[in-house]
Amino acid sequence: MSDVEQIELSMSQAKKLIERKDILNRLFEHKDFKALIVEEYFNDEAVRLVHMMSDQSMAEYREQIIKNMDGISTLREWFRVVKQMGDTAETDLAEAQEEYIEALAEENMGEEV
Repeated sequence: MSDVEQIELSMSQAKKLIERKDILNRLFEHKDFKALIVEEYFNDEAVRLVHMMSDQSMAEYREQIIKNMDGISTLREWFRVVKQMGDTAETDLAEAQEEYIEALAEENMGEEV
């Protein structure tokens, strides 16, 4: 695979990560998503579960409560990773585009010889 092809592949992968981040951003801007997931699930449900953990009458459900808390944490972390990967991909894409121009110029100069 040539340098140009490798850079093209890199740019394609970066664009996919950026698109995932853009999708996530659109979700977080959507009022229904914000109400259901951000406010109710990430906030209200998390608080409810913490209160349940401190309630001695709920001791027999402790394992399930912990699983539910882990679910909230896992989803929030996944969203954070998608955003972080998209942010990194934006920087990588800009750098790859510069490298692509340089690689194309070098490849074209080699053909002229």
